[in-house]
Amino acid sequence: MSKLNSRAIACIFLCFSGVTPVLAQEAVRTAGTLAEVTVIATTPVGNTGIPVSKFAGNVQTLTRDSLTTDTVNLVQRIDQSLGSVNINDTQGNPFQVDLNYRGFTASPALGTPQGLSVFLDGMRLNEPFGDVVSWDSLPQLAIDKVTLIPGSNPVYGLNTLGGAIALTTKNGNTFTGSQGGISVGSFGRVSVDVEHGNHTDDDNLYFAASLYNDKGWADNNPSQVRQVFGKYTKYIDGGDAAVSMLYADNLLYGNQTVPLSMLDKAAQGYSHPDYTGSQTFMLNAQANVGLDASNSFSGNLYFRDITRDILNSNINNLLPTSTNDVTCIGNAPIDCPATNLLAHYKQQVIGTNLQWSNTDFLFDRNQITTMGVNAEVSDTSFANSGQYATLDATNGMVGAGAFLSQADIKSNNQRYGIFATSTIDATDRLSVTASARFDYASLKLSGTSCIDDVLCDLVAGTGQATAVTGEHAYQRLNPSLGFTYLLASDLTVFGNYAEGFRTPSAIELACADPAAPCSGVPNAFGADPELQAVVSKTYEVGMRGNVSNLLKWRTSYYRTELENDILFNQSSLTTGYFSNVGQTLRQGIEIGMDGKLGQLDYSMDLDRIEATYQSSFMVANTSNSAAATPVQPGNFIPGIPQWVFKSRFSYPVTAQTRIGLGIQAQSSTFARGDDNNLDVNGQVAGFTTVKLDVQHSVDKRFSLYAGVNNFFDVKYATYGALATNNISTGASEQFLSLGAPRTLYVGMQAKF
Repeated sequence: MSKLNSRAIACIFLCFSGVTPVLAQEAVRTAGTLAEVTVIATTPVGNTGIPVSKFAGNVQTLTRDSLTTDTVNLVQRIDQSLGSVNINDTQGNPFQVDLNYRGFTASPALGTPQGLSVFLDGMRLNEPFGDVVSWDSLPQLAIDKVTLIPGSNPVYGLNTLGGAIALTTKNGNTFTGSQGGISVGSFGRVSVDVEHGNHTDDDNLYFAASLYNDKGWADNNPSQVRQVFGKYTKYIDGGDAAVSMLYADNLLYGNQTVPLSMLDKAAQGYSHPDYTGSQTFMLNAQANVGLDASNSFSGNLYFRDITRDILNSNINNLLPTSTNDVTCIGNAPIDCPATNLLAHYKQQVIGTNLQWSNTDFLFDRNQITTMGVNAEVSDTSFANSGQYATLDATNGMVGAGAFLSQADIKSNNQRYGIFATSTIDATDRLSVTASARFDYASLKLSGTSCIDDVLCDLVAGTGQATAVTGEHAYQRLNPSLGFTYLLASDLTVFGNYAEGFRTPSAIELACADPAAPCSGVPNAFGADPELQAVVSKTYEVGMRGNVSNLLKWRTSYYRTELENDILFNQSSLTTGYFSNVGQTLRQGIEIGMDGKLGQLDYSMDLDRIEATYQSSFMVANTSNSAAATPVQPGNFIPGIPQWVFKSRFSYPVTAQTRIGLGIQAQSSTFARGDDNNLDVNGQVAGFTTVKLDVQHSVDKRFSLYAGVNNFFDVKYATYGALATNNISTGASEQFLSLGAPRTLYVGMQAKF
């Protein structure tokens, strides 16, 4: 690992004291002559920002008007609305999808390499054990704004390889009054939402609650989501202080991927049940204090308590040649066709962010400088148990014996960072932004794990077990430098270079031995081999402009180079291991536009994404028909489409009624395990889906809405993987995760 030296210290202090950032306060100083502008937060805490015209990147935002309740959840709305975004439904549940942006992922699935950081009101949401993001815990109802920050912005800290997602919640000022809604839809969908906000001269209060149930489009993927959020804000001299609380209690079942030979029974899934049950509690205290007209302090202190139970059903052996009844556990060797793996883990996280901002003129120029520190400490306990199982007529698991202890692991994570960011108006047309951040992260692992080919019983002391130990530390200084230049009053060009940093997570370090791949939710941990930290380097150039309200457009080219990228080498449908695979590359072109043609509102995004390997390595998945051929530089990374298109049109047919049309399309992708792009099954086909919706205002208080997703009932898949079909012949096949068929919904809202 690198050591912090005098050169690194000098670089940090140079950035702190040299160039200095431009603020949203520029709009405040000239408020009498400027129209309202969109402000982009310059840090995760988000109390300071700059006009979007001075942001050196293709930043995207969603406001509360776009976050309507006609979508199932927040990540679905992001996927429908923002450019270079696609999803992989690896878990078969709409609340547990992988969200990909520019080829980088934020996922709730343990074992998915994460490349995006996610924040809620300055609170880091990437969980310590696997850097996962639990989308189901986030209440769409309470979100006021979504900001998608492009590139390896170092200010947002660890995991910001390809971008960051910053979420801001409502308060009693931004939402006033009471509102309730109910909706019903296909496959047993029922949701109820309520929210209330009020404010006085001394304080404000906001509350939101959501209940959601559905049976799922498949036979075995129902969802039950319960979310409560509240925020109280007290005005203090020169600022405000707020306390917010979030609690979610959810139970989500998934529909497994199915092989091509079983697509006619896709709703049944491959095997079942698979579920995730979670309880999440978050507490966040925030404060913003202005010392004078130019200086302010802000920060937050947060606590997160997360408990999660995950059941995975795995068909490990060929069914026709296994003993498919309870006597299988008495055979020598044991020849049951399947196992159930039940993981229980608990995470407790405490963190804080503190920052100082200054907006004094520098050489008679507008500027904003922010310097800050952050710390986060977490403890995780992970236990895994296994049970032999047989299959019933629907491929459901029937336990053949008790659950036996397979792993008992504990980890401690400590993360510390110091950063500075500055934007200055170098001239009347040129704004320059410089940033730097130093991160230090340490990780300790301890515990015991089974490494046998069969299930152990760690409590009884049977089976081959090993101690799981390891201490790791990583540190790095990441810089960034960007500019915007105003070519004309309605035309801006921008450019940026930035570096990011991701440390291996506990689950990656504990599952990095190719001789002992992990199964399902990893249960075969070992004395962890060393993994190197991932480093990203992003270059971006682009332009944006507008022609009144008729057309606002933006375009950019980006290139992100990764060193020591970490890949999950999927050796089968249920097993794999992590390793550094050298260099990878994500690059692409983004074109977006929106505007108003008469009464028609429209938006469009067309994005080219090339996610490729730049180093050679051997394919781990033996189900790949060309597994003997190594991956070559230029091969495409599985799961990322090369083309993504989305558009939205909305038109008021009357003063009370508005109709909408949404179109999403993406090109084909390679299945996971087909890293050399040579498997005989070819690619997962691309698709186009259409959504229709209508909104009608009955009066000032009541409104109705309805819609149809996947209007043409297209049969499509967002994700594929190569594996062995152990239910029938034992042949290698491509497995697909199909999207939902045509679904309808109707709802009503009332405001008071």
